[in-house]
Amino acid sequence: ETESSPVVSLTHEKLATLAGTAREVVTRHISDLEKAGVVRVERGQIILLDAEALTTPYVDCRAQQI
Repeated sequence: ETESSPVVSLTHEKLATLAGTAREVVTRHISDLEKAGVVRVERGQIILLDAEALTTPYVDCRAQQI
């Protein structure tokens, strides 16, 4: 992380409202991104650590049916 890391100042609830989905869904996806080192989460903020990672397609394996 650098001082120039973009910061999104939104709660998971507000982001969910803007995206038209449930807060739990937003929390799960943000948690996945945090585990992958793409973002860091602080209270009311999402800090972007790897913008390039967001340009690749995201595949949610849990959503795929076998």
